This record gives sequence, C-alpha cells and structure tokens, in this order.
Amino acid sequence: MDKEIAKSEVEKIVKKFQSYPKEKLDSMPEEDIKFQFIEPLLEALGWKREEISKEYRVLKGRADYLIKIGNQNKLVVEAKKTNVRLEEKEGKQAVSYAHHKNIKFSVLTNFKQIRVYHALSNIKNIDKNLLKDDKGYCG
Repeated sequence: MDKEIAKSEVEKIVKKFQSYPKEKLDSMPEEDIKFQFIEPLLEALGWKREEISKEYRVLKGRADYLIKIGNQNKLVVEAKKTNVRLEEKEGKQAVSYAHHKNIKFSVLTNFKQIRVYHALSNIKNIDKNLLKDDKGYCG
C-alpha cells in the first residue's frame, strides 16, 4: 500500500474516533472499539484480513489479534475499551500472549493510546519491555 494512502486512511479513522463524544467512547464495548477503529487501523497499515487471526488461543486466554506475515506469527495485538487505563496488568497480558507463542512484539491499545512491547525479554518487569507509549494521536 502506498504510504500516502495509508496515512490518509489512518487520519480518517482518527478523525472518526475524535468525532465521538467521550461519554459515547467510554461506554462502547471492547468489541465495538475493535470493529470500528482497531480493525480498520490494521487494514490501513497494510495488513490483509487473511494475515489477521481474531481471538487467537494462547496458553491462558485469547489474544484479540495475531498478525502473521506468510506463515510466521509476527505480532500480538491486545485491545481494551477506551476507558481502560493501559497499565502494568494490561501490559503483562499483552506480553504474556506474545511470549507464550514466541512472538517478538506485542501491542496493547484502547485506540486512544498504543503501547508497543518487546515480548521475548523480561516478562516479570513489563515496563522494561515497553518500546513505545503513544498517548497523543487520539487523546
């Protein structure tokens, strides 16, 4: 996908998110956040539907998304409602899902914040695994 097209698509999704009143976003179920914002974002970033597995079974629970390139697992994405604060507990969940599948990176998002983790290092101290914490693109 062309970089400018992807950028334009992401901007549309962000504008849609920003157009919703906070009260509406805070009351939306996680499934609606995933369907209306996270899945379109993944597609805008170039992931094909056949590369995305939903509710992927891991050792303890299910990862919201497992993203592949070819036959290789590359990324776990764990989604939360917009009113959920992304903290250590949520980070441990995202990292644990990726770690148990030997996947290098995990992403935790409520769409207004995205946290990217290295999942194959110290899973006991999640903050040391945090590579990026972006709070500003939709806040």
